[in-house]
Amino acid sequence: AGLDSSADLSNPALDAKCSIRFQTTFIPVDGPDGRGKLEFATEAYNYNTMDDADPRNLVLLCTSQGMAVQQDGCGTKKLFHHGVDDSGVIHRYWLEAEESRHHVGGEQRETAEERADALARGKATSSVIGTRAMGQRFNVLMTIQVPLQQRRRPQRKCFGGGKMAMDLSWNFQLDGSSDLDWELIEKADRCKSRSRSRDRSRKCARKAAGRSSAARVSRGSEHDTWSGLTVTSATRNPSEHVTVTVVIYNAVKGGVPSADDVMAAIDDLESLYRACTKTGRLVDSSFDFMKQPLKVDDMIAISAKSAFQPPSAVVGFDTFPTA
Repeated sequence: AGLDSSADLSNPALDAKCSIRFQTTFIPVDGPDGRGKLEFATEAYNYNTMDDADPRNLVLLCTSQGMAVQQDGCGTKKLFHHGVDDSGVIHRYWLEAEESRHHVGGEQRETAEERADALARGKATSSVIGTRAMGQRFNVLMTIQVPLQQRRRPQRKCFGGGKMAMDLSWNFQLDGSSDLDWELIEKADRCKSRSRSRDRSRKCARKAAGRSSAARVSRGSEHDTWSGLTVTSATRNPSEHVTVTVVIYNAVKGGVPSADDVMAAIDDLESLYRACTKTGRLVDSSFDFMKQPLKVDDMIAISAKSAFQPPSAVVGFDTFPTA
């Protein structure tokens, strides 16, 4: 990806402890029996990155077929599977979710015939990935965020009354307190209230339960070629730990996930959390190593990112998609 071969982003003291979160999702697929599939790409959005030349994190996208090195950047960034040809050109590929004969929840143990068929078709096979408790899987995308040292932000100038002038929804004071734009908030609340009323009055037909399975997540069709990282001589942030996100993918065909399949997916997540050294919420004191006090400059940067580089809009959020 163009990262300087001499760059060492490890930190033995910090890397002895990290934060990991488990997530799960169901993807609608369509196609011949046993081979229904859908191509997709995940997206990364970081509130602390406004410029491609000054990323907050180096992002490793890991699957049972390999690893792709990427970075945070301006706006929202799609994360693709990578392949490098003999001339050193980096090709970016969509990800593909394909239905399988394996049930939702738990690891996937393939037969020799099943594994040989997947390899012959260029698909992912079950392998060790993530934590020991995860076992062998082919339905996992794991992202590892390695925090980088960013450029020092310019010192904020203060104006009359001891407040910072910001044309945003927050008006920050020097002591870290804030004056909310109550008019804006009240308008948002009224919009939400009307939306909830429409939702309650809408008659929703019960959708038929489809067939769910562990999705075989493989490299899909080619998207484009890539010139590599914007920052090639990255430096590790000296005080921040690595964050790991494990997303477990399931495929559903012919309807929506059944209640049993949803429960199986949840049980899988809970068993993985129980296997960790510590479990809890980020607010808990046991996870103090992953957080620090939120400063005024941090909130200004977050507000600026949200205002000028908003995340992609979610379309059809109230309807389960069909392939």
